[in-house]
Amino acid sequence: MGLKGLTRIASIMVIFFFLPSIAIKIWEYVIYAPWPAKSWLVYLVLGIILIYLARKRWRKRLLLQQDKGDDSSLMYIAKERLVKGEISITEFQKIKQELTGRTHPNSSRNHKSKDTRTERLSTGDAGAGPKLEEQEV
Repeated sequence: MGLKGLTRIASIMVIFFFLPSIAIKIWEYVIYAPWPAKSWLVYLVLGIILIYLARKRWRKRLLLQQDKGDDSSLMYIAKERLVKGEISITEFQKIKQELTGRTHPNSSRNHKSKDTRTERLSTGDAGAGPKLEEQEV
């Protein structure tokens, strides 16, 4: 039996013998210990809950900041297209005016126009209005 075999046996012993015995000892401590001896567990649990809530709020804040950064990324796309020659300077100025002329980032009108701007920038049709789907007759 080589070193790999010993490590496998050791990991199996840890998983099936050591971890369950530790879990049983902790459970017995929580159940049978007097309250003054285990009151620190309340602070531990509250700390874990507070850390969880803070991380959740931090992630939410980061997502909101990323959503606000869409205008700068759209401007970057427009600049790249101008450099490549895909759009003219007048089309770039129109796009720039649309992006900088927003009144409030949370208004529904601006969100709708932001979606059409994104569609126009990604499809290469920056100068035209929003594309209409073909209607079947």
